[in-house]
Amino acid sequence: MTLDCDEFEDLMDEIQHRFSRANVDGSLMDLLKKLGWESLMPGEAEPLFTYAEGKILVIGEETVGIDTLRMTINKLGLKLKRFEFALGYEEAQTFNYGKLAYNPGYRVVLIGAVPHSTTGTGQSGSLVAELQNHPDKYPRVIPLRTEDGTLKITKSNFRNSLKQLLSESYIAA
Repeated sequence: MTLDCDEFEDLMDEIQHRFSRANVDGSLMDLLKKLGWESLMPGEAEPLFTYAEGKILVIGEETVGIDTLRMTINKLGLKLKRFEFALGYEEAQTFNYGKLAYNPGYRVVLIGAVPHSTTGTGQSGSLVAELQNHPDKYPRVIPLRTEDGTLKITKSNFRNSLKQLLSESYIAA
């Protein structure tokens, strides 16, 4: 089958739209893998060296009370002083993301819903994409998603993410 010029341009526009959207939401590598095109991505950068006892940043819209998050941290045997919270629209929007760059003191960023107009997104379309696209510059990023894929901090995805990091020995208790 051969497409005429208009059909081909429409197809290219749709492909570009889908790839752009995947880049913005941080799922570009998943899309490329599904297509068998992962070799098109630039070589994997060496991850930033960070300390297992480093800070854990929790950032995003406050959908769970901070006391609930703190209780979960305590129940898992983690130290509260290791956690830094930037909860709420304004805090997430104005947080100084530059202090994460090349900073081995931050171990991981747990991220929920954040405004699209945050500072520090660089050339990426979103904060999540910027942090995930530069593992050589930023600490590991764990997007906190609901079952339908929406970015949102919930008690269960917060707890499960911390449990997973502990089981991997990525963070120290």
